[in-house]
Amino acid sequence: MGGDASVVRERLRELSGPELYRRNAFRVTGASTCAARRTIVRRRQQIATAAKAGVAVGPSGELPLPGAAGPEELRAAFDVLDHPQRRIVDELFWFWDAPDASCPCEPELHRQHDEAVRAHARALDAELGGGEAPRRRAAGGPKRPAGKKKGRGGPRRDTGRPEDGYWQTAARLWRMLLGQRAVWAHLRHRVVALDDKRLTETAVTVLEAEVRRVLVSAVAGLAARTQDPARLARSCTQWTWTGRGVLGEALEEQLTPLYESAESELRETGRNSPAPSRNATGRRPRPPRPGHCAPGSSRSWSGSPPSPASGCRWAWANSPIPPPCCSTTARWPCPPPRTRPRPSGRASTCWTWRCG
Repeated sequence: MGGDASVVRERLRELSGPELYRRNAFRVTGASTCAARRTIVRRRQQIATAAKAGVAVGPSGELPLPGAAGPEELRAAFDVLDHPQRRIVDELFWFWDAPDASCPCEPELHRQHDEAVRAHARALDAELGGGEAPRRRAAGGPKRPAGKKKGRGGPRRDTGRPEDGYWQTAARLWRMLLGQRAVWAHLRHRVVALDDKRLTETAVTVLEAEVRRVLVSAVAGLAARTQDPARLARSCTQWTWTGRGVLGEALEEQLTPLYESAESELRETGRNSPAPSRNATGRRPRPPRPGHCAPGSSRSWSGSPPSPASGCRWAWANSPIPPPCCSTTARWPCPPPRTRPRPSGRASTCWTWRCG
């Protein structure tokens, strides 16, 4: 049972991040999640034969990969499908409504699950540059906001980005799905159907405990490479239902290497920078006084939004207000540095001011 859990967790780590669906073995191979072992072996042989003959095997199935999979990628994907403890993980994150499905689930469960996967995969494909998410809405797909539509918080703004609608649909449907016992009953049925002594219901227990972290890892991974932090912040807030501190920890895991790299570069720059020059009086220029800043400089901090009562101080970890010559230019969800306690309940906020 312990080996069961460790293999499932290892596969979950491999899938974590924005490439969650691009690495899915069923998407790479074009196989059905309900395909029998002999069907998968036959598919593998067909692809191998075509490769030897120099014939390119195009993508197949719904939502094929943006580009053709290479030989190594195909081999690794088929190896996953040949291992039931790893295969069951990929089944959770791919389509269930297949012609060869034999589970006793209600059709509505499969439909909701597949809509969640479809919307999430399309949103991530668009973010990763694999082509724009389709604008034509499939049955049950996300609706784009049309102009000024009244709802919570007043009129909604049409962002013109189709993936924004897919983010909303994916978060809403995954939240609805993970609260249903039928989802885990389906996976337990699949454990029985695969009929392999290496796979037990322990795998389903691990999936139920870890699936939320994997889902938020996709949007957290984008935080390290986004060009539009404000828009990504809106996507992050849709996943706060995953649990207390889950989103903050995922963001910290993704952003900590960036913090450490920037800190290292700053130290290196400080060691290599020349000594301060002297002004006309022969004295070294004094650093800016508290509450002021040098033109062209910038400072960042994390925590609550700044307020006049907090004072005007140079501090990396506090929440000062911008000096008079500065303006706030950005805010985005972020974890605090490792030297500060982790946020409880929700992610903190990063702010940046730039001085003119």
